[in-house]
Amino acid sequence: MAFYEDEIKKELNVGEVYTEREISSIVYYSPHMILCKDKRQFSAHGDWNFKVVDKMDTYVHVNDQNGRGAYKIPPMNKTTVYVIEQVI
Repeated sequence: MAFYEDEIKKELNVGEVYTEREISSIVYYSPHMILCKDKRQFSAHGDWNFKVVDKMDTYVHVNDQNGRGAYKIPPMNKTTVYVIEQVI
């Protein structure tokens, strides 16, 4: 998936609508996290639109992926998390 540098979104604004390509630039090339209940994967060639419904700067906690359920390392910094929904 290739993007020109000026295509990669640095941040999203609550209430605005973005293309799937714009959302995928955030997913693949930024430290921000996207939460979306409507779509499992984003494509730079997709034709869906998404609205940002919330933005949080928060600590993201993840568990160990090997199934033990223990934290890998507690988060040191907050992460920007965007909550988006598909626009029909």
